[in-house]
Amino acid sequence: MVQTRLDRWLKEKFIYVTHVYVLRMPDFKLPRGSKVQELGAEKVGNYSLRIIVASNSAVEDLTNKLRDSRQMYAVKVVESNPWFGRFIAPKSQSFTYRIVFSIMTVGALYSSWVCFKWFMATPELSDIIKKTFYQFTSGDFN
Repeated sequence: MVQTRLDRWLKEKFIYVTHVYVLRMPDFKLPRGSKVQELGAEKVGNYSLRIIVASNSAVEDLTNKLRDSRQMYAVKVVESNPWFGRFIAPKSQSFTYRIVFSIMTVGALYSSWVCFKWFMATPELSDIIKKTFYQFTSGDFN
């Protein structure tokens, strides 16, 4: 399915997180919102720590500081699985198109309801609709 700019922005902002793998804990202060995990048995190469960062600006800040301190690192972008992820980033569907079609469906149902109320408020049309409905339900088409 085609992803719109809004779909891509929602995924980037709320779904994607960046894992920065490092050999040792950096000497500087990590960006706000960063989480550090020791890898233990699930080591990736020689890296022993994973720093999880959610925002792009924090990732740039962290990688610049790691580069300045001459520390080796690797970056990997992964999809997180928040509870609202299936609503804003459904698999193989567009969130934007889903919202647009939902609004169009609600609009069509509402306008159909308004037309039906208007038809039923007009006595001549109301009688014709009632007779036609009776003919269909009774099977009498004469």
